[in-house]
Amino acid sequence: MQLIWSSRQGRQRASNNDALAVGRKDTWLVCMLVDAAARSVHSQRFAHYWGRQIVAQVLQEPLVNDGHSIIALLSREQAQLRDRFLLEIASYCLLCLDMETRNAQTFHVGDCLAGEMQGGAISWWASPHTLNQEVPAGSRHTLT
Repeated sequence: MQLIWSSRQGRQRASNNDALAVGRKDTWLVCMLVDAAARSVHSQRFAHYWGRQIVAQVLQEPLVNDGHSIIALLSREQAQLRDRFLLEIASYCLLCLDMETRNAQTFHVGDCLAGEMQGGAISWWASPHTLNQEVPAGSRHTLT
């Protein structure tokens, strides 16, 4: 198994605010990919902080494979972001992989996704949480 990550600055972006944090404990590999919106001079620092913070906290959890505890952890940590990064926002994807059983869980917000590549094609594990995915196509351009 290989984990491959690459990041490119978009043509219409002033900066690249992507960050990857990786940690390992016992049989668990935890990876967090963060794509922060370019809102301020702190956006890149926010992306790095958020990734490292979540990976460190997840690895301290007694049950890394419990989705409910991971979601509660994400919620707690996100509430504390207001004190340090009030204006920053990001899409992110968290991967918790048991390297012994090869079972994985992903958690994502926004359009940061994880997938599996076989034969050069990517099979995405989930759909993005974006407004154009949530709003029916016929009503996207309707003024009210």
